[in-house]
Amino acid sequence: MSDVSFDQVIRSRRTTRAYREEPVPEATLSELVELATLAPTAMGLQPWRFSIITNRDVLTRVNEGVKQACLAMLAQVPEMERFRSAFENPEYDIFYGAPALVVIQGPCGNQIGLLDCLLAAENLILAAHARGLGSCFMGFLLMARESQEIRRALAVEDGYEIVAPITVGASDAIPQTPPEREPAHIAWVR
Repeated sequence: MSDVSFDQVIRSRRTTRAYREEPVPEATLSELVELATLAPTAMGLQPWRFSIITNRDVLTRVNEGVKQACLAMLAQVPEMERFRSAFENPEYDIFYGAPALVVIQGPCGNQIGLLDCLLAAENLILAAHARGLGSCFMGFLLMARESQEIRRALAVEDGYEIVAPITVGASDAIPQTPPEREPAHIAWVR
């Protein structure tokens, strides 16, 4: 997609929920992280840390831990009840078979750092799409971000928290067109 305009990258990006097994080259994953770090950052602090997980056994263990954490939270988050059958299904993979997971970490309790990490996440997601790769922000994983077992498995540094877990890989299906977007609500102050 190197000849695609930036606007086309934004307009054509879709969340990928089905991946091919083929691995993403480490050089490509490193390049995506490098591009993520070019995101705007308050006061130039660059608070992020990254871990890249390609080990299928680790992803399987984390998948099971996240599903259990999500099941335990259903009482507190009733909106998630519609996912109960998925969380209870031993075949359900929250990572959709992705060959790689990039975890962007930010300093604990630092709200500005958290925002910087989310800006880096958007860079990574768009850069992946521009290279013909799919990605998905893994919101379910955030439900288990306090688990010490999951933190260790994902190489989360002490003093840092999981901010943006993102799967990356070659898409195994053409994601469907998203629903029509509502027009932006704009308050002009002139």
